[in-house]
Amino acid sequence: MSNTLHSALFEQIQDTPNMMVGLNKNADHNEPMHVCLEDDNYDAFWIFTTKDNRIAGGGKAMAQFVSGDHKLFGSFSGYLVVETDKTTIQDHFSTSISAWYKDGMLDDNMQVLRFDVESVEIWEKDPSMAAKLKMAIGAKVSEDELGRHALV
Repeated sequence: MSNTLHSALFEQIQDTPNMMVGLNKNADHNEPMHVCLEDDNYDAFWIFTTKDNRIAGGGKAMAQFVSGDHKLFGSFSGYLVVETDKTTIQDHFSTSISAWYKDGMLDDNMQVLRFDVESVEIWEKDPSMAAKLKMAIGAKVSEDELGRHALV
């Protein structure tokens, strides 16, 4: 079950590659960031940002994702590290990313961070018909009637 749910989460992120990302070491709020994924790689994702951004220092971090239909949720724990591999940076760079930087890929203030995923907790909100009926009349609903959950 968890592999299917894990795959579904990453497919949803590919469709809407925006997450809330923040560092654990300070009280700054998380912020929305565009993320870049690699096919079938669930161990990392990349973020283009600036050297003066609140997450630029890297370190222990969290990222959250909610699908557009609000049925799939993911909470990622891991580390943000500066990506230095030029090939990886070029592979993820795009015209839409370029629009954020005055000098495009040559912008001195551009920084690429890699989010190395340690774990992800996933929830799928997909209540059964019985659960929907129970909720409509105020009856108790069991957790397994509401959807699936996995810690990967």
